[in-house]
Amino acid sequence: DPDGRLATVLPPGTYDVFVEPEDAARTLGKARQSVTVRGASAEVELRVRPKGRVSGRVRLSDGRPLANAQLEWSPSAAKRPTTGLTPRPARTSTDDLGAFSVPLDEGEYDLAVSPEPLTGFPRRGSRGRPGGPNDATLEDVVVFAPTRLAWTIKDPGGLAPIVRAVVRAFGYVASEAAYVEVGSALTDTTGSFEMLVGPLPK
Repeated sequence: DPDGRLATVLPPGTYDVFVEPEDAARTLGKARQSVTVRGASAEVELRVRPKGRVSGRVRLSDGRPLANAQLEWSPSAAKRPTTGLTPRPARTSTDDLGAFSVPLDEGEYDLAVSPEPLTGFPRRGSRGRPGGPNDATLEDVVVFAPTRLAWTIKDPGGLAPIVRAVVRAFGYVASEAAYVEVGSALTDTTGSFEMLVGPLPK
């Protein structure tokens, strides 16, 4: 009820009680508590801890802050929670300095960083990010800043532009002993193109 009280009927025994605050209580975390019922009636106090606040910064590999990026925190698919409580997903965004702060349930999260549309920056994902129960500051999350290539292609005489030509860029990956494509573009009516070249796979 509005006072946080509830009543139920249970046979004698020991129970694991799970508490999940409604979504409106965004600062409160989940809770699990063992309760033993003896006799005709009992009064038990269930305690819910605040979420831990996780803060950090998202920057580009050249050092610039990544502003207005969307951060999605999803329960880790690789690690099950030891408490039996699956953390709830969360969303936040970075400010003009690339900083963020978000309250999270206790547990492991997968983090996805989506840069602002039309920036040309790639989406970044990482696993095993901790959340709650204590406040924490993460190391900088780094998003690769692609290299911009812009040229104009003309015929051998250097006069007529080559229109709608497919331009592809390749890089050599030593570990694979092979070339892999790192970017592609299409020339416009003036024979010009712009390409954002991503990092080589490791």
